[in-house]
Amino acid sequence: MAGMKRKAQSAPASPVNKREEKASRKADASRKTKKAKVEEPVAKVVDKASKAKPKAEKVKKVELTPTEEALKVLVDALNGPVGDVLDRDVVMCTTDILSDALTAPIEDRSALQTKYIALVEETFNTATKALELKAAEAATELLEVQETNTETIAAVDTAKATLTTCEETTAAAKEAAVQAESVKDASDSALDSQKDEMSNMEKTKEKNEKISADFAATLELIKSPESTAKDGKKVCATLKSISASDSMLNSITPALGNWNVEGFEAMILQQAAKVVQAKADEVNAILGDWEAHCGRMQGVLDRLEAELATNTATLEACKEAITVAVAAQKEATAGVKEAEATQKKQQKKADTSAKDKEEADGVVTDANATLEAFKFLELRTEIVSFEEVPEEEVVADVEMAAADVEMAAPSPVKSPVKSPTPVKGKSPTPVKGKSPTPVKQKSPSPVKQPTPVRATPAAYEPTPAKTSNGLVFDYGSPTPAKAMAEQNFNQHGA
Repeated sequence: MAGMKRKAQSAPASPVNKREEKASRKADASRKTKKAKVEEPVAKVVDKASKAKPKAEKVKKVELTPTEEALKVLVDALNGPVGDVLDRDVVMCTTDILSDALTAPIEDRSALQTKYIALVEETFNTATKALELKAAEAATELLEVQETNTETIAAVDTAKATLTTCEETTAAAKEAAVQAESVKDASDSALDSQKDEMSNMEKTKEKNEKISADFAATLELIKSPESTAKDGKKVCATLKSISASDSMLNSITPALGNWNVEGFEAMILQQAAKVVQAKADEVNAILGDWEAHCGRMQGVLDRLEAELATNTATLEACKEAITVAVAAQKEATAGVKEAEATQKKQQKKADTSAKDKEEADGVVTDANATLEAFKFLELRTEIVSFEEVPEEEVVADVEMAAADVEMAAPSPVKSPVKSPTPVKGKSPTPVKGKSPTPVKQKSPSPVKQPTPVRATPAAYEPTPAKTSNGLVFDYGSPTPAKAMAEQNFNQHGA
């Protein structure tokens, strides 16, 4: 149609193109996955390496020669306890001349260097003596402190013994107070009873008079032949008041009225009359001597009052003893605490003094080791080095040299030339069918000798030996091979 636009339509994709596009996408995804798997461990390793701390480089230990070791001992001593007992100027001067004065061996020293070395020796000797004096003072102080500590320990023991005594005294005082209080209470109770009884003296008199009348009436009833069973009630009441036996109380009533009749009833009545008469006589005696009885009661009262006063005073004394004992015990307890505190301080002081003495002794030991190091440097000579050869080779060389000397000596008689002396351990091989070829005579070749020693036999470099307090220098002897070479030089070197 005119005026209308036709929309362009794209051609549909073929199935082959779709399969190729899908395979391409799958291959791209596989390559990305493999790359990620490879890069991930590498990234982790790089990250771990970046976070790891760099390892510190090991510092190689510098080996010092015996001379350097000895110089180091001297310098350390001057910078330590040895230098502390010297003037600072002396320490600085000594430090400055140590290396120049003691590095050279004896052969290379000048007279002025020797004088300097003598001053250095005097310096170290002075310091050592000062340190020994300090060690002696520390030992003396330790003895004094230990003696005082022993006294404080004895004081603690004494204070504890005093406290024990005070505790025993307090316990005894308390026990005595308990007993005194018990006795006082008993006296007080007895006195109260006596006072109550005396306050009722009139009533008591009336009561005794009534009892006496009752006893008289009861005796009449017992002895009367006209008494009947009706009177038995009154008789039993009287007998019960004087604590008659039950058998008498049970048999008295049937027996009344038979006083003059022989038989068992008369015996019961006679026994009852006897008991009642005894009590009646007692009461009648009191009534007959009433004034004297009142006086005796007053005497008992006075005695009980005196006993009560004595027991009360004893109790008060016990209480006072308790107060004193408790105060003494409290004071003894404080004394023990004070003695223990003093002993603790003294023990601490003794421990400090012992530590100071130990340190002072250690410093003296180090100072003596420093003197050993100084002696090593002072007596050090020039070092002679020998070639290290086995002892067997040295013996073989000496034997060969002796054989050469013997061959070179002129003979007075013409004789065939002798064959050379075989070397130890070897024999010449003869040639088949031929006589041995004569050896051409030659002058003996001198044996190679070591450089002559310019010092005493102690001219070898000593080997320092480490100890807990420093260096101890041992002037050792040469090896057997060196000794053999030196002996050969002394015999044939000239």
